[in-house]
This record gives sequence, structure tokens and C-alpha cells, in this order.
Amino acid sequence: TLTFPFLGTNGVSVKCKRIIGHWTDADFGLIVLDIPTSKEHFFAGVGVNFAYNKKIERGTPLLTVGFGIAKNPGQKNMMVNQDNDCKVYSATGDYRFMGDPDTMNPGPYKAWSFSHGCDISHGHSGSAFFDRNTGEMVGIVWTAATPKDPRVLTRDYLDHLDSSSEEIWTKLGYTVPATKIGEVLKSIEPSLPVDDAKTVEAILDQ
Repeated sequence: TLTFPFLGTNGVSVKCKRIIGHWTDADFGLIVLDIPTSKEHFFAGVGVNFAYNKKIERGTPLLTVGFGIAKNPGQKNMMVNQDNDCKVYSATGDYRFMGDPDTMNPGPYKAWSFSHGCDISHGHSGSAFFDRNTGEMVGIVWTAATPKDPRVLTRDYLDHLDSSSEEIWTKLGYTVPATKIGEVLKSIEPSLPVDDAKTVEAILDQ
């Protein structure tokens, strides 16, 4: 059962009909929900697809919302990241297939990533990332260097980070770009059972 706490007055729960799959290259999973007719109106108009064809540009202002643990005792509050440092720091279109720089709770695999300066922490993983200027969904949170280098919390350090610096790939936050999620879905589509392949095709066509 999956619960969407912000739909309706008291949240809406539905069943998972089936799991299509999970792909670590994009740290991405895809499921099919079994939504009764009586609950369809709760979901109408609330979904948004990834911007599969959008190249991530350096300096793009970002926004993400999640339940990260930093300054959030008990993870009770929804944390919004949209300050001036919450932007892309890697070079335009520069994606790296990288291991997890989290030394406290590292993931056991590599995933495609771009680098950003948003204040994410444990609990944000899987949250959507949006281009703050256009509202497009450009990726999903994967990980961040944890614990953080204190310098990352200073504007002076971030303002002087050159896109060619290796520190961009070891000390900041990392998000799987929508373009890579799209590539994964296209690559697995031909190998899926007919119904699942049609579902993936419909998602990519939206």
C-alpha cells in the first residue's frame, strides 16, 4: 500500500498493482498503481513527467522538497531547498557515472549524476528536482557528500568553484538527471512484457 499524505483532506492510499523494475544506473524504480475509480479524481492533474530532453545547464536555479534530517528533528517537517546556492555547479550537460560520496551510509552502486549546491541530507533521497525558472522536473535526488565539508556551507567557497574542479564531484550534492532516466527507460522498453512496455512508451511520449 502506498499513501499520498497531501492528497485530499487526510491523504489517499492505493495499492501497488505491479513493479516494473528498478535500475541502479539511474537510481530509479517504476511501479503501476491500482487506483479505484472512486479515487481517480484525487490524482487528476497532480502528476508531472520528467523533462527527458532538457540539458542540465550550469547555474540553473533548482528547487527540491523532501524530509531530510538536517535541522529537522524526527523528520516531521517538509524541507524546501531554494536558496541562492541551490543551483547546478557541474558544467552544462556534464553527467558523471559515480559512486556514492556518502561515507556514513553509502549506496553500494554507481549512478548518473549532476552536481548542485542544494542543502539535502538523509531523507531527501528520491525527491524530485525542479528547474526553478521553468517548473520542469529535471531529476531526482540521489545522494550528497556526507558528512559535509564545512567549506561547502560558505558562499565564498561555492562562488569560487570552477566547473572543472574535481571537488564538484566529491563535496556537493548529486542528482540523477531526467535525461539519463529517459535513456534507461528507452533501453529497457524492448525487453519488457507487452503491458509494461506500453506503460513505459506512454510515459516517454507524455
